[in-house]
Parts: sequence; C-alpha cells; structure tokens
Amino acid sequence: MDRSLAVLLVEDEALTRMVLSDMLDELGHRIAGEAGDIESASSYAMTAEDDLAILDINLHGRYVDPVADLIALRGKPFVFASGYGPEVLPSLLRRRPLLRKPVALDDLKLTIDRIFEPAERCPRGSARTASRLPSSLLIGLLGRRAALIARQSLDVRRVLLLDRRIRAAC
Repeated sequence: MDRSLAVLLVEDEALTRMVLSDMLDELGHRIAGEAGDIESASSYAMTAEDDLAILDINLHGRYVDPVADLIALRGKPFVFASGYGPEVLPSLLRRRPLLRKPVALDDLKLTIDRIFEPAERCPRGSARTASRLPSSLLIGLLGRRAALIARQSLDVRRVLLLDRRIRAAC
C-alpha cells in the first residue's frame, strides 16, 4: 500500500501498544490516538480522525465490542488484536480481521493491505463515498442497524440486509 494511514490503537498493555506503534511507524503509518481502557477508547472511537483502528479484544477484563460498535457506526474499518480467538466476540463481530498476538510485522502489513487494497483498485470516481450520501439516509440506515444490535436481535438476516443496503448506498 502506498498511502499512509492514521491509526487508532486500543491496547491495555503499554509495552504491546509501543511495539504496535513502532511497527505501524515502520510501515509508514501514523498513530491518530492511543487508548488503554474502554472509556478512553470510546471517546476516541467517536471523535478520532482515523482511517483504521486496531483493537485489543480484552481491556483490563472488559471486552472491547462497545468500542467496535461505535467505530462500525462511523463506517471505519477495524482489526482485532488478541491472544484469544474470535470465539470470545459477539457473533456479528467475528467476521472482522483478527491479528494474533504476538503480532508479526508481516501479518500486520498483510492485514492492512487486505482491508485497503480493494478500495484502492476502484477507479477514481467510480463509487460514491459515505461522505457524499445524504446524511438522513445514512443516519437512518445506521440507526436501524444499531437498534437491531442493541436489542441483541437474533435476526441476523435483517442486519445483513441493512449492511448490504448501506454498502450499496456507499
């Protein structure tokens, strides 16, 4: 990937966060924000000017899925990093990329490339972006999706249908 990304890094272990930060720097990316707990991560998730988030699954014994939901509502990509497997996540988040700790530089690069290469292959102007959507449409679709998830609806088909409509609109 030729482009430099702003990355939100959410990790409760300071040493691991420093290593990931150094690896991202080596790959040519910059840190948009760092958080080591759910509260700080939630604040960054709602306001940070980032292109990608890397989220530790477990922050001081609390799962990071509320932060992941906030990032998803903003339409930003994210990756989980953990020594645990994806089975500890809610089922709707299990399809997200997972970096196994300890994270290897090659794995980090490959994961980031996989997330951003398809968008980079699209010819300029061939697809509308979320920023060009009427805000009422996007807010309505995302609001309905969030309501389904908040109710912990088991109707996955409705959530997937909304996801398809959101992607088609973008």
